[in-house]
Amino acid sequence: MKIVDTTNLREGPGLDYEVVTKARAGESFPIITLTGDWYQVSLPSGGSAYVAKWVVNTGEVSQKDSKVYIYHTHNRESWKNVSTSTKGTSYDDSKVNITLVGKQLAQSLERKGIASLLEETDFAAKLNEQKLSYTKAYAESRKAVNHAIQSHASLTYFFDIHRDADVPRSKTTVTINGKSYARIMFVIGEVNPTYKENKKFADKLHALLNKRYPGISRGVLTKSAHQGNAEYNQSVSNGSLLLEFGGVNNTLQENLQTADAFADVFAEYYKSIK
Repeated sequence: MKIVDTTNLREGPGLDYEVVTKARAGESFPIITLTGDWYQVSLPSGGSAYVAKWVVNTGEVSQKDSKVYIYHTHNRESWKNVSTSTKGTSYDDSKVNITLVGKQLAQSLERKGIASLLEETDFAAKLNEQKLSYTKAYAESRKAVNHAIQSHASLTYFFDIHRDADVPRSKTTVTINGKSYARIMFVIGEVNPTYKENKKFADKLHALLNKRYPGISRGVLTKSAHQGNAEYNQSVSNGSLLLEFGGVNNTLQENLQTADAFADVFAEYYKSIK
């Protein structure tokens, strides 16, 4: 969604709500939902706000035409330098976490004319509410994926974005033209009956990424039933992927730059097959 005239973004769907911030003409924001004449949109800093539909142009990025679904099964994954919750080797944060990377990716894709649906469900909170273990996270996120498919038949690509574990920074970071990026690793689950098709898609993106941004992709890792969930909601589509962005030793900024790079490369791939 693109702003066509300078306007106020508000706390709720109406002129009576407090102003959160201003948006300038030409700025783009991912759409979450439509309430009456007001769009709820995601903000780059986190959270959301509302904007009147008469001052925006949804164009190709209308939510109903979304091609890409972005979500985070482990939505509170964070980084050592900002995490407020540490348990063993786990670094989590309820606010500064991997969801900010998903928002950046959605915005970057929309600037390139690829409509994206951004899932904002706090799956960690849902697990806690139901007193479910961490191992049930994929079952919980699958509910959201299924709902998205039912509501948006146009969806083709499903990106579950994670942050890798405590891998040495030297293995999860690359410097390209003076800029530091968190490296990406694709994870494919062999429990999915058609996993070879998902792997072909991942292999293609891996090659394109390293051609445009040398070394930014760590490669494609396949996992069997003995190595975790190994399905990762990938049976919903041959375009469904789990992506590990960097690790706990990277920074949010490095991940945001990688989100832009991934959007750049995915847009190239997407336009080549249209």
